[in-house]
Amino acid sequence: LTELLKAEEESWEQGSTGAIVGLYAEKLAAYNNGNKVEPQSWKIIFGHREDWESWLTKRLRHAMYEIDRNVVYTTVGADGQEAIAVTRETVTTKYDKGPAIHSLDRYVLWLASRKSGSWRISQVFFDIGLSKQ
Repeated sequence: LTELLKAEEESWEQGSTGAIVGLYAEKLAAYNNGNKVEPQSWKIIFGHREDWESWLTKRLRHAMYEIDRNVVYTTVGADGQEAIAVTRETVTTKYDKGPAIHSLDRYVLWLASRKSGSWRISQVFFDIGLSKQ
């Protein structure tokens, strides 16, 4: 699971849409939690891998990412087919036009599954409401 998250991080830094998308399940749900714990405030930002791929293709043409990701917690279910991870990360974004650089510290909750073989990310919750101590 840690290898999956490292591959996802590296794919962002390489700007590889195909590599990023290949790590996600066909039925993907991605949420922005807005640094809140209460689920009623979470927003679904992507509901399918095709939407995710389309957004990434447009985004990675003009933005470059650096991610400093630390895995805080992982666990695999008893059947070995489902897993949960929490990461703490700093994401820095630079744009090909202009000097603006944006940085964000956040915790991310990852849900992954596999039927056989490789893990695939099925749900991701960005910016979950954990203290950034």
